[in-house]
Amino acid sequence: MTGGPGRIVNITSVVGKFAPPFVGDYTISKHGLEAFSESLRRELMIYGIDVIAIGPGAVLTPIWDKAEKSDDTAYAKTDYAAALKTFKDYFIADGRKGLPPERISEAIHRALTAPKPRVGYAIVPNRLVNWTIPACCPNASSTGSSPSGSG
Repeated sequence: MTGGPGRIVNITSVVGKFAPPFVGDYTISKHGLEAFSESLRRELMIYGIDVIAIGPGAVLTPIWDKAEKSDDTAYAKTDYAAALKTFKDYFIADGRKGLPPERISEAIHRALTAPKPRVGYAIVPNRLVNWTIPACCPNASSTGSSPSGSG
C-alpha cells in the first residue's frame, strides 16, 4: 500500500433506513447505497480505508418546491388519493423546516477529519421524532406479521 489510509463518504438519506410511503423509487436507491457502503466498508477496512454513510433528513433545498408542483392526478380516483395528499402536505411542510445545507457539509467535514469516524451519521432535524423513535419501532417484516394478519 502506498500513501496513507483514505476515506470514502457516501451521502445517503434517512430513508435509507426508514421507508415512508409514496417515495419507493427514492427509498430503494438510498437503501442500496447504505448496503453498498456497508459492504465496501468491510472490503476496504484491510487497507485502512473507512467508508462512511451520511444520512441527512430534510434539507432546505428547492426539492420541496418541486415536490409541491408534482402532478398527482394519476392518484385522484384511487384509494391512495387522500393518504397521498396528507403525506405530501406533511412531507413538504416538514421538509421546509429542514436543515440548512451547511449542516450536512459540517457532518462531511467531521467524517473526513475525525480521528476515528463513525460508520454512519444521521443528520436530522427534530432527532427524537425523525430518528430515535422510528429506530425503536419495529416494522411489519421484523415482527413477523403481515398486513393481512396471516404471517
